[in-house]
Amino acid sequence: MAECQLCPRLCKADRAAGERGFCGATSRVRVGRAMLHRWEEPCLVVGGGSGAVFFGSCPLGCVFCQNAPLSQGDAGVDTDCEGLVRTFLSLQEAGASNINLVSATPYLEAVTEAVREAKRRGLSLPIVYNTSGYERAQSIRRLDGLVDVYLPDLKSLSRRFCAKYLQAPDYPEIATAAIREMVRQTGKPHLNSEGALVRGTLVRHLVMPKGEHDSLRVIEHLARYGDEIVVSLMSQYTPTEAVRGDARLSQRVSPVMYRRLCRRAEEVLSALYTQEGESADESFIPDFTGAGVLMAENIND
Repeated sequence: MAECQLCPRLCKADRAAGERGFCGATSRVRVGRAMLHRWEEPCLVVGGGSGAVFFGSCPLGCVFCQNAPLSQGDAGVDTDCEGLVRTFLSLQEAGASNINLVSATPYLEAVTEAVREAKRRGLSLPIVYNTSGYERAQSIRRLDGLVDVYLPDLKSLSRRFCAKYLQAPDYPEIATAAIREMVRQTGKPHLNSEGALVRGTLVRHLVMPKGEHDSLRVIEHLARYGDEIVVSLMSQYTPTEAVRGDARLSQRVSPVMYRRLCRRAEEVLSALYTQEGESADESFIPDFTGAGVLMAENIND
């Protein structure tokens, strides 16, 4: 916390002294919501649903972010390691199929401590690390043996797109290196007898409007992994108020283009999820009022 270098920006902000780097995180853990999330890929929601914990702050600055009030604002509530432990255990008690850590990178220290402590107290669910892909490979290596399933995005391989829309021109090389490390750790995907993914790497790619060429590059890149990964090709892009007026991002993804991409993906990928058109619906975006987050000071032993 005194010289933060958790993410690729290496800002060295003294978070312990109140400084904020690019992501805006402080020394406290910001969480927007903890919930049973049933709108993830089928292998992640077997049973009661994925036990999603949405963290605040983000190393990226995606102008089209669906979770901007949390990732780029101050939505959510502050908690600590003990609060996270209680939240994880509460999700397990509620029937979650896994603990899904959504954008946890700015809080890596507290999260890893909380997972270890929760395991000591009886947490037995697979740990899912759900990330934008903008991760230092060194930070991912610290999770070796702690994370069971990696769920990274591979948003784009275009430096121009990433500079303009993610505020990270180095995203392609950073994300591809991080994914290599994730696959090295988890090996081939493993599903249990109920069809739940309990180990492996599932890479998501969100198709963007007028982004067919870039998406094809991503598909061909991921095809090199063969049966070592599962891929989710997503059509759910939803324009937000922030991109109104942008000639590219203010529109929806063309269904015809998406079907072409799906056909190519089916030809070259070993394991693939696709989406129906109605997935591009704002009702899939949760509110971030801190619901489901347990505070240590509010719980009686």
